[in-house]
Amino acid sequence: MAKLTDPRIEFASGIAAITADYEPGGGVMSTDRVMAWIEQFPQEHHVAVLSEMEHILRSCYVSKERMAQFLDGLAVNPGLTKKDPGKFWSKTYFLNIQQRGASQKDMVELLQANLDARDLSTLDESDQDTESFIYLDDVICTGNHLYRDLSAWIPTAPQKCTVNIITAFIHTGGAYRALEKAKDTLKTAAKTAGKEITFECWAIPPNVEDRRYYTNTSDVFRPKAPPDDERVVAYLKELEPEIEAARAKFGAAVGLTWRAGDHIGKRKTFSSGRARALIEDQLLIAGCEVRSRCKHLGQSARPLGYQFLTTLGFGCTVVTYRNCPNNCPLAWWAGDPWFPLFPRRTNTETAIAHIFD
Repeated sequence: MAKLTDPRIEFASGIAAITADYEPGGGVMSTDRVMAWIEQFPQEHHVAVLSEMEHILRSCYVSKERMAQFLDGLAVNPGLTKKDPGKFWSKTYFLNIQQRGASQKDMVELLQANLDARDLSTLDESDQDTESFIYLDDVICTGNHLYRDLSAWIPTAPQKCTVNIITAFIHTGGAYRALEKAKDTLKTAAKTAGKEITFECWAIPPNVEDRRYYTNTSDVFRPKAPPDDERVVAYLKELEPEIEAARAKFGAAVGLTWRAGDHIGKRKTFSSGRARALIEDQLLIAGCEVRSRCKHLGQSARPLGYQFLTTLGFGCTVVTYRNCPNNCPLAWWAGDPWFPLFPRRTNTETAIAHIFD
C-alpha cells in the first residue's frame, strides 16, 4: 500500500527550489520555512495558496541567474547599443545615484562582469563628452524613487545625453510615472537647466500591468470583493476617514477599486480565475491580520503592499534574489511577530552590508 504524503510538501518544495538563491537573511529559503509560513493561514486553504504561490513565482521570481541572462542580452542588444556595442559602451557611464537601497550597485557589478567577459569597456568617469548613461534598478513599481534620483541628478548632467533605464521588471503605472514624467516633468527640468536629455527604458517584456483603469486584466493582486472576514471589515472601516479626506481633496472618483471577471493577467501571472480570487482573498485577510499584530508598520503599509495612495495595497507579485519589494503583500515579508516567507533587508541594512563588503 502506497504511503500517504502531505500534498503541501510538493508545493512547498517547489517554492523553495524556485527561490533557493533569495539572499536576505543569508540563504533562509527551505521547504521547512515555506511550511512554517503557510501554517499562519487557515488549514483548508493551505494547498490552494501554496499551489498558486508556486505558479506565480515561476514567472515572477527573478533569480540571480535570470537577472544575469537579462543583462547578458542587453550587453549586445542592437536597439540599446545602436548595433555597435564597442562604440556604445566606450561612451557610456553607469550612474550611481540611487538615494535608497543598493540594487543599482549590485546590478552594475553583474553587467560590468558581463561586459568585461566580452572585452567591452565603459567610462570610468563621466565628463561633458559622455553620450549615454545607464540607470539600473531591479524592479520599478511606482517609479517614485527613479523620479527623485533623476531629478536630483539633472543639474550635474551633460548638456546633451541619453539616459537608459534598465530594470528586470517595470509596472505599467511605474512606467507612466517614471517615463512620462521623465519625458515631461524631467524633460522640462532639463530644459530649464539648459540641457537636452532623452530617456529610454529596457525591461523584460511585457510590462507588469497595475494601472487602475486595467484592474480587471492586471498582473498584480486586486481582489474582486471584500472577503467575509472581520479583520477586513475592520480595516475597511479604518480606511473610511482617509478615503473621505482624499475625496475632499481630489474628487469623488477616489476610492477602492474591486476587480471584475476571471482574467489571469496579461502576463498569465495567475493559473486560473478561481485560484487568483482565492489567493487574493487570503493574502488580503492575512495582510489585515499582520497590520493588527505588527505595530511597527506605518499607515502606508497596506495589507497588499506598501502604497501612499488610499488603497488595499500595491499588490506586487515580483520578488528578486536581492530582496522582496515592500510593495508586495505584507504576508510575504512583514515580521515580528508575523513569520515572513521573504524576510526583507531594509535599505539601512543593505547600506551597512555594502560598507563591510
